[in-house]
Amino acid sequence: ERGAAAAIASAPDYPRKKVAGLAGVRAMVRDALGQIGDFIHIPPTDGAFYFFIKVLTKIPALPLAEHLIRQYKIAVIPGETFGATEGTYLRIAYGALSPETVQEGMTRLTGALREILIA
Repeated sequence: ERGAAAAIASAPDYPRKKVAGLAGVRAMVRDALGQIGDFIHIPPTDGAFYFFIKVLTKIPALPLAEHLIRQYKIAVIPGETFGATEGTYLRIAYGALSPETVQEGMTRLTGALREILIA
């Protein structure tokens, strides 16, 4: 508790800047995911640093996540990790990423999901 208070006191603008930056990155991710909306369901999110999407496929989440990692170098977390066992859910975290990294990652992710789900 004291450590957090000291950190905020030493850099009082940091939290505001970080939250503003996250909002921009979240918008980038949401917009990219929206381009493949026919293949996924994106629940609304306002404060999280991740999206928990439902992929409209019969492919289970774990094999899909493994394929995305191995073939496309995209790290996502299968929904089973968070208790989502009915359907295919993926968690896409972006909280620690720069806008440039997010842009590259979302280009690869959306392209990969299109290839996998259209095939």
